[in-house]
Amino acid sequence: MFNDLSSRDLQTRHGQWLIAELSKGITLEAGDIIATGTPVVTVFDEKEKPDYEGNKKVIDFLIEGGVDGILVLGSSGEFTGLTKQEKHDFFKFYADYTAGRTKLYAGTGSLNFEDTVALSNEVNEMGYEGAMVIGPCYYALDQEKIFVYYDTLAKSIKGNLYIYNFPARSGHSIAPETLKKLVENNTNIKGLKDSVSEPNHTNELMPLYDMDSNFSLLFKKLMQHRGVEVLDRAIFPYNQMDEEVYKKAESLMDKVIEEYQNLK
Repeated sequence: MFNDLSSRDLQTRHGQWLIAELSKGITLEAGDIIATGTPVVTVFDEKEKPDYEGNKKVIDFLIEGGVDGILVLGSSGEFTGLTKQEKHDFFKFYADYTAGRTKLYAGTGSLNFEDTVALSNEVNEMGYEGAMVIGPCYYALDQEKIFVYYDTLAKSIKGNLYIYNFPARSGHSIAPETLKKLVENNTNIKGLKDSVSEPNHTNELMPLYDMDSNFSLLFKKLMQHRGVEVLDRAIFPYNQMDEEVYKKAESLMDKVIEEYQNLK
């Protein structure tokens, strides 16, 4: 899952946007699965505001590595620390700076439904491939409410919608039957980003998410390890991390990359 730090060859082996659950309820055709997208971290300055120069380094690093797409302000992008206007400005910055060099997807999920709708429409107007929306946290939605939420959202936006299933953060998981019903009722729902821990869903790098709850900080430290000169500051829970935890994560990432390079 750790495509933030990988180049395209590693991503192809460790696809993050695999539609695993959806395939249980829907027959997938060739071309239905996006397999080389990258959920990206957000670099912040000392005042906890987006560091645009630092983010340019991350963007260039990923594009030079050959990624096919970038998810902006996903969970590792720390979107919860930004206002609606800051999110809009950051999405616009990404669109302007990448200038068509790679496909863009936007994490527009917010606790406020109208903000989610507005941001989703705005990014589609900016040229993004679509909005990637995690369900509202805290509410512990059942399958009926999950369907109502995404069905209403899909019908409220003009453009593509990608569902983001991350039960460890949202408090609910989307059942295959619910996905099937949503897709059948909304042609603009184009795919699923499925962030779950079960072995049949994931890859060798997924355990990084379970090593420390401050995974955005962990990912930024690992980007530095990969040679990207960015500030590793995280919004919350700030910059606390046990050194042994980081070393374990660093060792895992190096091991997986070495294994893949030996296959060439």
